[in-house]
Amino acid sequence: MPLPSNPSPRIARGIKPASIALVAAALCGTAEPPPEPAIPTKPAYGLERREAIGAYLDRRLPTTPPASAGGWEAVPAFPNLTFQDPVFVTQAPGGFRLYVCGRQGIIESFENMPTVSTKATFLDIRGRCQGWDDSGLLGLAFHPEFGRPDSPNRGYFYVAYNYTDRPTPGPDRPDTETPTCNRLSRFTVPDGAEAADPDSELVLIDQRNDTLWHNGGGLFFHPEDGFLYLSIGDEGHDTGNTQKIDRDLFSGVIRIDVDCRGEGISHPPPKQPRTGTTAHYFIPDDNPWVGVPDALEEFWCIGLRSPHRMTYDPVGRRIWLGDVGEGAREEINLIERGGNYQWRFKEGTVDGRPARPAEVIGREIPPIHEYSHADGNAVIGGYAYRGREHSRSLRGKYIFGDVNGCVWALTEKPGARPSVVLLCTLPTIPSNSYGTGLSSFGEDADGELLLCQMGDHGQIFKLARADPAGMALPAMLSATGAFRDLRTLDPAPGLIPYDVNAPLWSDGAAKKRWIAVPNAGAPYGEGERIGFSASGEWTFPVGTVFVKHFELDTDETADGPPRRLETRLMVLAEGGMAYGATYRWNDAQDDAERLDDDRTETFTIRTAEGPREQSWYYPNPRDCMTCHNPQAGYVLGVKTRQLNGPMAYAGTGREDNQIRAWNRVGLFHPELAEADIPRLPRLVPIGRADAPLEDRVRSYLDANCAHCHRPNGVRARFDARFDTAMAEQGLVDGEIAHAFGLGDVRVVMARDPARSVLHRRMESRDPSLQMPPLARNVPDAKALAVIREWIESLPGPGGPAVVPAGPSE
Repeated sequence: MPLPSNPSPRIARGIKPASIALVAAALCGTAEPPPEPAIPTKPAYGLERREAIGAYLDRRLPTTPPASAGGWEAVPAFPNLTFQDPVFVTQAPGGFRLYVCGRQGIIESFENMPTVSTKATFLDIRGRCQGWDDSGLLGLAFHPEFGRPDSPNRGYFYVAYNYTDRPTPGPDRPDTETPTCNRLSRFTVPDGAEAADPDSELVLIDQRNDTLWHNGGGLFFHPEDGFLYLSIGDEGHDTGNTQKIDRDLFSGVIRIDVDCRGEGISHPPPKQPRTGTTAHYFIPDDNPWVGVPDALEEFWCIGLRSPHRMTYDPVGRRIWLGDVGEGAREEINLIERGGNYQWRFKEGTVDGRPARPAEVIGREIPPIHEYSHADGNAVIGGYAYRGREHSRSLRGKYIFGDVNGCVWALTEKPGARPSVVLLCTLPTIPSNSYGTGLSSFGEDADGELLLCQMGDHGQIFKLARADPAGMALPAMLSATGAFRDLRTLDPAPGLIPYDVNAPLWSDGAAKKRWIAVPNAGAPYGEGERIGFSASGEWTFPVGTVFVKHFELDTDETADGPPRRLETRLMVLAEGGMAYGATYRWNDAQDDAERLDDDRTETFTIRTAEGPREQSWYYPNPRDCMTCHNPQAGYVLGVKTRQLNGPMAYAGTGREDNQIRAWNRVGLFHPELAEADIPRLPRLVPIGRADAPLEDRVRSYLDANCAHCHRPNGVRARFDARFDTAMAEQGLVDGEIAHAFGLGDVRVVMARDPARSVLHRRMESRDPSLQMPPLARNVPDAKALAVIREWIESLPGPGGPAVVPAGPSE
């Protein structure tokens, strides 16, 4: 229950200690009673009451994420069905059922009807399939004669998956170095049956794979030549598999004849992979490296890194492929016979590591489209749209996306670079560690596109025209109702200011922050509550809005006001979703306009040493969700270890511990005992010289990195959360997922900043290397100096063990 407004101690039944003393004096005959003992008092509270405010800033903001400016949205195609980690969907030839591949090794089928509510297991090989990261049951292709009663191939279909006899099903995460076998296998549906026989497996390719990364899995039968095409990744890390056609079947596309036609069409493979075996198929005679000494003649093209999705457009008669990049570029490629797509000596059009070889196998072909990680991550290849429903708008456009849930349309232009527009972003799934989690595109028999979304309750989506009413996000900051007076940034009633102990670096900008927790005029101590936790993330009511304002001092030689750059809103919406909005301040500095796309602006900064130029990046709505992701609960700074510190409250003119002040006005559930607050964990700013060096560095990493570098976050091997014990974070001597051509490096190499990827990436200005990759134009020089000092202070090999420090008090 709420604390009383004047919480001085009392004795049972309301009798004061002084009254007891008077009675004792009378009984003992004492002439004068002893003086009343002094009662210790607590400082006054920084907040006295909660101001009334309704959800979504009094309903001025949408209750669901606004539709994209592209005018499209992704809507559930089959609202009554969910799947575990769906990674592909397709339709069998001549049938009416759709088939969904679950990454863990299951294929489920159902009728292609919007109202369908039942599904059936078509194939279950979860006992032999390792599903995690890039591995699992990734590709499915029905034989072109599947279902034809007169064909010997009537029951055949083919799957690409990672075989193991001891799969780790989760929730425990397998080590990414867990070996599996890349398998291409044929399974059979017996005559008269509706499901496949899992014991009918005929293995065509069985090749050892030492990591769970970069397994490809794009699989289709070419409608003209009848051959099976399969995209295969490079096995992950620097395994030496790229630019090779004489070792193993990695890093390219293979083309094989599963019908073993022979007679001038195909022939048996003349060579086996170094680490695997192949059988039950022939090599087409016109494959590009047929007859080349010691070549694996299966290769159709080479030079690919992580070709997750590959499709054929029968109208354009071309193969489209999305190749996931490393640190610099994501690629869309048109696959051609004998092509070399240049990985690793190029990533997109960016020079890679190592340099281009003196002799290049095949014909070098650059991507038809590439984009940096400022625009997205992990491209998901799609299809050239050939359906009827949206033929007027999308016909012939190549529809693709990425794991952030963005869906784009690429339009080719003869003699010029293609144009690419964002159509929409997938909605997030409540409690989905993959966020929007776009994993694949599929196509039904009518050429209509389907989109797969990862998660324990993943769904299949389709594209639809957006309802204009869903785009009603206010165009101007003044219309959001966040501020009572934009001239002074006086917040509207109900917005509570807050500060953080260890701020996130934002190119040197100063920030102000507020939160609006729905209260809607409820009396003191009632209204919506924040789910409090001493560690980890807090939970917030639907309709909570976070406001962050950015300013930059553009004249360090004078005392003038800073330039207002932008104000961002983060909204926790219905259905477990969230969305962000960026408002850019105008030149008059009296209002800010909503941006629907990102923008970069350059300012001249006057300093005592002379002028310098500084760029500022304004994020688009999808950029917001890169950091404000579901793994972090969408909310970054508002948690115990960040708010456990002082705040000066203008409304009362008092300074108070923020958690104490919020607890006072009934914001927390459960309510806290005030005596416990001083013992709660807290971060410290990296510039606080009197704090332990390790605490300063770990606090900085928590604030700047932990929203992504955490379990189920980005593909990196360290956990930046301060809550995680130092010995378990994987920082010092921690292995890295990618070396970025930096040689023998670790996340942090004791006493060696040059071999510490953490430090190297933080100081880099190279877009393919810098961290964070988004919205950072100026490295944090002061933080880098402290982190360098910490790295150089660490015990080296053979030195004393690193003892994790507890949270700072």
